[in-house]
Amino acid sequence: MRINGRGRVSTDAALLEQFSEGGCVPKTVTVVDIDEVLLHCGKAINRAKLWSPDSQLDRAALPTVGQMIAKFSKLADPKAEMDEAQVAQVDQHYQHSVLHDLSSAAAGRMPSFIPGRYTMRFRHYKGGEYELVCEATMEADLTPLIVYRAANGGIWCRPRAVFFEEVEVDGKRVPRFAPIIEA
Repeated sequence: MRINGRGRVSTDAALLEQFSEGGCVPKTVTVVDIDEVLLHCGKAINRAKLWSPDSQLDRAALPTVGQMIAKFSKLADPKAEMDEAQVAQVDQHYQHSVLHDLSSAAAGRMPSFIPGRYTMRFRHYKGGEYELVCEATMEADLTPLIVYRAANGGIWCRPRAVFFEEVEVDGKRVPRFAPIIEA
């Protein structure tokens, strides 16, 4: 697809509020005034036979979000295990978010957030446990940050790249913060 038109960056407060997500309002939004939308090579669409049942994948052939998270968790920590109930819980949370949070944002309402409802916990390589609070942006240089809470209630933040980087411990590369999968 190709879109022809003009783009501009806006800081209009009412427009920014429409694009808030998870309680965070963006500093700018890109507005595109569309003149025309073109689909390239109609022959390619016909050759793909997108409307033919033979070309369509059965949803059951694709992994669910929960199954993907379980696999990614194992990459970070080979001992991490998610049972079927946990995978189902992640899938249910994802379905709920798509149906409620995203539709609320599209309607210009704030997504619902109940502290602790969707807790993501991490274990630091030195052993401490932390709860992810949110992602943020450093005003000075727009560095993405992770804001997290220690077990004692202290609030900390680090650059996202540092939070998710690997560190060397006893000659082995390990995640600085590994996700905790509840049993």
